[in-house]
Amino acid sequence: MSDFQNVLRAAKGTFFSETQKYHSDCQTEVLIDNDECFRAIVEWKKCTGELLVERPDFAPYRFVRFCVLSSTEEKSVFFWNDSDETPEEIAEKIKAGFRVGLEYSK
Repeated sequence: MSDFQNVLRAAKGTFFSETQKYHSDCQTEVLIDNDECFRAIVEWKKCTGELLVERPDFAPYRFVRFCVLSSTEEKSVFFWNDSDETPEEIAEKIKAGFRVGLEYSK
């Protein structure tokens, strides 16, 4: 299995486990879910996040971008691009993004 496939599997698995864990605090929508791309939106009370996993042609990340923006102010709540992290480290960053989004919305 390629590095990308390992990252895609880890990121999707973490996204779904975190949405299940925080199901009463957020709403999610999966926009793209295939072997080449995963794109999902997560909404909390005061912010919205986007998780994107893909093989970009030109981007400041290797495979993963997770961005959470405030819906009440003009600011970024959490922003992370992967560079050379392992699938386990990527999973931890996705979990951190969920925690930050939840805390910001309290």
